[in-house]
Amino acid sequence: MAVLTILAGLSFIIFFGFLAEFIFKKTGLPDVLFLIAVGIFAGPVFHLLDPGPLEPFAPVFTAFALLFLLFEGAFNLELRSFARGLGKTFAVTLSNFCLSVIAVTAVLLLFRLPPLVSLLGGFILGGISSAYVVPVLKRIPVKGETASIITLEAAMTDVLCIVTALAAVELITLQTFDAGAILTHMASLFLVAGVIGVIAGLLWIVLVLRIFREQKSYMVTIAYVTMVYVVTEFLNGNGAIATLFLGLMLKNSWEITSFAKSLVQGGTQPSYGVAVTTPSEEFFYGELSFLLKTFFFIFVGLLVDFSDLRALLVSLFITLALFGTRLLSGIVVYHLPVFDRRIVQAIFARGLAAAAIAQILIIREVPFAMLLVRVVYGVIVMSIAMSSVAVFLVQRRWKPEASVSPPIPAGG
Repeated sequence: MAVLTILAGLSFIIFFGFLAEFIFKKTGLPDVLFLIAVGIFAGPVFHLLDPGPLEPFAPVFTAFALLFLLFEGAFNLELRSFARGLGKTFAVTLSNFCLSVIAVTAVLLLFRLPPLVSLLGGFILGGISSAYVVPVLKRIPVKGETASIITLEAAMTDVLCIVTALAAVELITLQTFDAGAILTHMASLFLVAGVIGVIAGLLWIVLVLRIFREQKSYMVTIAYVTMVYVVTEFLNGNGAIATLFLGLMLKNSWEITSFAKSLVQGGTQPSYGVAVTTPSEEFFYGELSFLLKTFFFIFVGLLVDFSDLRALLVSLFITLALFGTRLLSGIVVYHLPVFDRRIVQAIFARGLAAAAIAQILIIREVPFAMLLVRVVYGVIVMSIAMSSVAVFLVQRRWKPEASVSPPIPAGG
């Protein structure tokens, strides 16, 4: 009976995920709102599901969800737009991260938490969520440069949150702090990830053209992406960013192979590249991304705790503060069209990185750990809900430029 119940639950979740995405396509109402609502009703409200037995598997699932969502999200980016938006991405990332840290720290100080604990909360909630950004951007007709800015910002702030939060934990628990080591570590994370991602992408292009050209299993590619993540993390890089660069290389394989051929031929005649990913392969990745997204956001809903009213109130204040600071990002991206600029301001949801760090607080026995964990999960849910509503309102109020091509369809 238990097996039948689980199978029935899984089928319901997938059907509901499809229905939520269908509603998103037709009305513009983000599907993540409905998915989180299902998790809330199934868990905290009616107690149909207990997230406790799932918690041991949560780190593995969230890590795979993050690495694959970034890899698959890179298929919506073009190399030129990515390179063009790189400079602005750093400006947007640093400004938004610093403003978010200040805002969250101020709110926690207002609720009489110690300064270092408040700063730790600021670091945890300093960046937007890749798991939210990638699926939402697929359905919004923004410029390629805008998609690149937001996607890379999400990936970069995941790293900033993790590194700075862990440094704050060390400062609180061990009373040690080394700013130089932190900066060196962050630079190492980005550099190692970028280099490995590019090299892995070039290597996979060669392997596909020389070995797997006639018959390539999509699952082998997924295994390769996962291995790139593992190797990058082992070498003290950020695996998620490495998979983003890997996906970017595969998406733009036609341009890369065309450029390589022209170099070999000396530019004497036109060169035509070869795409190593097919439309059916990208569709399959979109389907898997849809599945991961569906389960992830329902799991987020299951983790909400309504028993601590103080934590919920703090979460609400922090979410409002984060939305207020996000509006200032319009100054940095003033060069973008109005619709794109409003979308950048509307996307401020927190997610995967914050949830992962929150679990570390309990393990390390950080003061006020349980309160911070409840606040973090509350902010994740509230910011996703508020960001989704903001995106919906932007789509209703402003129209994208006619020159902007429609987003690439995703599976699900």
